[in-house]
Amino acid sequence: MEKGDRGYEEESMDKFKTKKELKLLFEKLNLRFLISNEIFYPELQECNLRNSSYYIDNCQEFQHLEEQYGEKLINHNQALIYVKKVDSEIGYGLFSAEPMKEGNLIGQYTGIVQEASVYDDPNEDISAGTEFAIDYPDEIPGLPPLEINAGTAGSILRFANHSFMPNLRVEHAVIGNEWMIFYIADMNIDADTQLFCDYGDDYWSADFREVVIP
Repeated sequence: MEKGDRGYEEESMDKFKTKKELKLLFEKLNLRFLISNEIFYPELQECNLRNSSYYIDNCQEFQHLEEQYGEKLINHNQALIYVKKVDSEIGYGLFSAEPMKEGNLIGQYTGIVQEASVYDDPNEDISAGTEFAIDYPDEIPGLPPLEINAGTAGSILRFANHSFMPNLRVEHAVIGNEWMIFYIADMNIDADTQLFCDYGDDYWSADFREVVIP
């Protein structure tokens, strides 16, 4: 096979930095790249999310996050990050491409806003379900519990792996009139460092998940 052949590139490449390389990775994994959430609920888009008791009870914190990161999120700003093959068991991981300071915005976690997945069968395949799903931050009257699911479509933030000693912090706030979930550097981070977040206790509550400590 010639070195310039696309099939060769797909098999040999283990680091994906440029837009072209990331597009190739998403195609290889049969994923759709989403710059923002894909929402199919008109009720969600029409209601005022700032009127909920959850938002009102925590409005100072949410307003502070919006002031700090809102404009960057609306403009789809993202830190210089890339995806790299970690190993055959874990698969891919997310890495910093430059030094980052504590508090730097990494980017928005995007996916499909859908009804929250429920898995009662420990033998059921969850690869496109809760493995890449984050609970929607608030309950919306008239709608079922929701999640932002990046199992089949999302941003490269989906490749951030779990650690009980993470270097990223997961935050959420109403930006515009949309709940956004985004990652922030929780400490100073050197270039070419793998980026981890804590998936939370609920993620590990199912018996069919195993804790992998990197």
